[in-house]
Amino acid sequence: MKKQRMVLLGSLALVILLSVVLIILMTSPQQEQPQESSQTDQQQEMELLSMTVEKINTISVENPAGGFVLVNQGSGFVVEGYEEVATSSINVNNLTANFTSLQAKRLLLSQEELTLGSSNEQLEQYGLDNPQYSIQIVTTDGNTEELFLGNSAPDGSSIYALYQDAVYLLDDRLLDSVSKGSLSFLDNQITDLEPEYEKAIITLSGTVRSSPVTLEIQTGEFIGLIGHTGSGKSTLMNMLGCLDVPTSGTYLLHDQDVSRMSDDDLSDIRNREIGFIFQGFNLIPNLTALENVELPLIYRGISKKERLELSQDALRKVGLEKRMNHKPSEMSGGQQQRVAIARAIAQAPPVILADEPTGNLDSGSTKEIMGILKSLHQEGRTVIIITHDNDIAAQAERVIRIKDGYIEADYNQDTENYEE
Repeated sequence: MKKQRMVLLGSLALVILLSVVLIILMTSPQQEQPQESSQTDQQQEMELLSMTVEKINTISVENPAGGFVLVNQGSGFVVEGYEEVATSSINVNNLTANFTSLQAKRLLLSQEELTLGSSNEQLEQYGLDNPQYSIQIVTTDGNTEELFLGNSAPDGSSIYALYQDAVYLLDDRLLDSVSKGSLSFLDNQITDLEPEYEKAIITLSGTVRSSPVTLEIQTGEFIGLIGHTGSGKSTLMNMLGCLDVPTSGTYLLHDQDVSRMSDDDLSDIRNREIGFIFQGFNLIPNLTALENVELPLIYRGISKKERLELSQDALRKVGLEKRMNHKPSEMSGGQQQRVAIARAIAQAPPVILADEPTGNLDSGSTKEIMGILKSLHQEGRTVIIITHDNDIAAQAERVIRIKDGYIEADYNQDTENYEE
């Protein structure tokens, strides 16, 4: 009897033990699932600011360069203290684009976590106890948004930010725009460039499969040249850029017949009249951003002092004054493309020819690059974008569709669509 009782107790203990193990196995995945979901949620980008440019009344920035204040006068922004001086639309557009849709990579410390802990110590580890950058945006309806920037993150492409008493991780592209002084937003180059633009007119006429094809591009147009692979848009781009000449017909650039020029003359007109922007950036890996921009100026025989000034000015215009000594591997794709644009505009060519300029970029960088190209057009340059992307072409004033070597369609966009 005693032996049976021991066997019964042993069996009962085994059943209890197995039940406990089974409960642990069943409940463990359920305990881990919320944690995984929480981590996923934290890694998703979140929108901190969303507003139209028209809603921005003033942007005030305090930074080591002395800071600046931009005031929206309805027709555009002016720099406080320099109201009578024209602004650089590229730098202004780069700045405002950050605030029309400001995304955080993730939340690091919520308002509750910051309140419960020792806030000064928590902020200190992010460089936010005494931030170097303070940004204040006042909207037309009287609301005020404040953002503070601290240290750069270890990943090399992010920065810590304090917004509404919470700490976030932001893309450090914002730093390029808010690290400027007042003078960086003034445009002192437009008047020097305008005489060159008067010559910028393209007329291309020839024959494709016994059918006449004529294309005329006027001074200061913003054109989206679109077509699928094999449509002939690359061939047309090569002719427009004087990289190739038509086998029949004529190509007039500033009333000069390019189709009959020697190789040396073609090289000279390419350097003088056309700025190229390529999808693959085409930067020299072991050269800094400044050296990459200088390189074509060296080939043109420009003095060291002048090419340094031109290169620095071009990099400032695209918001890269803080990245001049960085090599391509130390920059994001969007920053590398901005270096390529700076290289294209350093010598102020009247025509900008951009071949798939956003093809390798994310949506944020694409928006920045298109903003820069629009600003270059607004300053008077003729901008031609070659693309297969309808959304990119739709941002141009005029769209030319190529199919099988023919111009399938050629039409102007409505102004409202372009300005958006």
